[in-house]
Amino acid sequence: MARLVVFSLVPEVSDKVEREYIEGFSVDNYNASALRVSHMFFADDTLVFCGAARDQLYHLKGVLLCFEAVSGLRINLGKSEIVLVGPVSDVEDLAHVLGGRTASLPMKYLGLPLGARYKSKEIWNPILEKMERRLAGWKRSYLSKGGRLTLIKSTLSSLSTYFLSLFSIPSSVAHQIEKLQRDFLWGGLGDEFKYHLVNWHAICTPIQQGGLGLRQLIPFNQALLGKWLWRFANERNTYWRQVIACKYGCDRDGWHLKEGRGGHGDWALGEYTDLMAFLYQQKVKRTEADQLRWVCTTSGLFEIRSYYRLLSSQHVSNFPWKSIWQNRVPHKVAFFTWLVAHGKILTIDNLRRRQICVLDWCFMCKRAGESVNHLMLHCEYAQELWSMIFCMFGISWVMPQSTYALLHCWRRKGPAHLIWNAIPSCLMWLLWRERNQRAFEDSERHSAELKLTLLRTLMEWIAAVSRLSFPSVFAFIDDCV
Repeated sequence: MARLVVFSLVPEVSDKVEREYIEGFSVDNYNASALRVSHMFFADDTLVFCGAARDQLYHLKGVLLCFEAVSGLRINLGKSEIVLVGPVSDVEDLAHVLGGRTASLPMKYLGLPLGARYKSKEIWNPILEKMERRLAGWKRSYLSKGGRLTLIKSTLSSLSTYFLSLFSIPSSVAHQIEKLQRDFLWGGLGDEFKYHLVNWHAICTPIQQGGLGLRQLIPFNQALLGKWLWRFANERNTYWRQVIACKYGCDRDGWHLKEGRGGHGDWALGEYTDLMAFLYQQKVKRTEADQLRWVCTTSGLFEIRSYYRLLSSQHVSNFPWKSIWQNRVPHKVAFFTWLVAHGKILTIDNLRRRQICVLDWCFMCKRAGESVNHLMLHCEYAQELWSMIFCMFGISWVMPQSTYALLHCWRRKGPAHLIWNAIPSCLMWLLWRERNQRAFEDSERHSAELKLTLLRTLMEWIAAVSRLSFPSVFAFIDDCV
C-alpha cells in the first residue's frame, strides 16, 4: 500500500494521533500483527505516517484542528510537507485535503538522504562537494604544512563523521576523500605540484607511533558503525531497537540480528560480525547477570577509539614523538622535525631516489654526499653549531649516527629544560633554511652569523611560550650556562 509521510512542526500533535484513525505502517510486511509506527519525534519535528487515503487525511486534519482549538496555537502547514512513498494516485486531491506541499523520495532530511540506496556513491556527493569548496579557499592562502595539518584535523576530517556513523562508505569514495586530504597536506599554493614525502598509511598511525594522528576512513567507518552493534545488544527497550528487531529478528538472547531478508539486513553483519565474534569469546561470571563487557577499556564500556585501534592493527613502536611534538616550538617547525626523524626531507640523496638527476654534493660543506644525517649532524657546518651548543651547556656529547637516534636521547623532563628541548628543532630548521638559501638563491651566511641567528631564534621562541625573557643574547647564554 502506498503511504504518505507528513512532516509537521508541532510535537504536541502526536498525543492526538489514534491508531484506529491513522493506519501508520507495519515494520514487518510478512507479519500483520507486527509493530506498527504511526508517528515519530525528532527535536521540534513530528513525523506522521498514514495511508494514502482521503479518510485518513481527514482524520489527521481533524486532530490538527482540535489541537488548534484546545491550545490556541495555529499550525503553519506552509512549513509542512506531504512526502509520497511509492506510487500514489490523485496526489493533488490528497494534498488539497491537508493543505501542505508535496515532495517525493529521495530527499534530504536533517542533512541525511532519505529514500536513497544506502550503499549508493551518490549520497556522498554533498560531502565531497563541501570538502572541495573548503579546499578551494584554503589553497589560495599560503599555509605551512603544520597549518594544513591543523585544518585537516579540525575541519576536513570532521565533515564526513556524521555520514560515517550511519552509512557504510564505499571504498572508492573513501579513497577519493583521502586523496583530497593527501593532496592538500602536501600541496603548495594553488595547484602547485609537491612531492608526497610520507605514505598515507604511516601518516594515519598515532603520533606516538610516528604518524600524524589522522584516521583511515574505512576502519574509522567500521568503528563508528560498531557502536550501533554494541547499543543493539545493550539498549533492549529503545524504540529504534524494537523496530530493527521486528524487521529482521534476533538471535543469541537478543544480542544479535538474524540474517536479513533481501538485501537490507547485512548492514549489521558482513565485516562487522568480527566484533560480535570477539565479544562472545570473552568469559562471564555465572553469579552475575549476563551482559556484554568491552575488555579493551577498564570501564567495560565500548569505545570507538579502542575499536578503531583494533581494526587498524596499530603496533607499538619506539618513535621519539615527545622530542618532536611536546617541545614548545612552532607547529610548522615540529612538522619539519617529524620529516627529519623519518629521513624524508628532500636532500640530494632523496631527490636521486625519485629519479631526479642532480649533482650529489652538500651545499653547506661543498663536499660529496648530502643526506639527512650528514646535513643535520655530521657536516662541518652543522658540527660548528652543535659544538657551540655543547659548550654553552658545558657538556660533552658523542653525536649519534642518525637524527632519529639524536631525538631519542635528547629530551629532558621538566620545565627547567625548555631551552634544551627546543634546540634540535631550532638548529635543524635553521640549517635547512640556510641550505635552501644557498641552493636556490645563491646566497650564504658565515657560520658565526648563523650561530647568532640560532641564539636569537631560541630566545624568541622561549619568550613566546613562557615567562622567561632575556635583555640580550649574552644574558641568554649566561642562563644556559
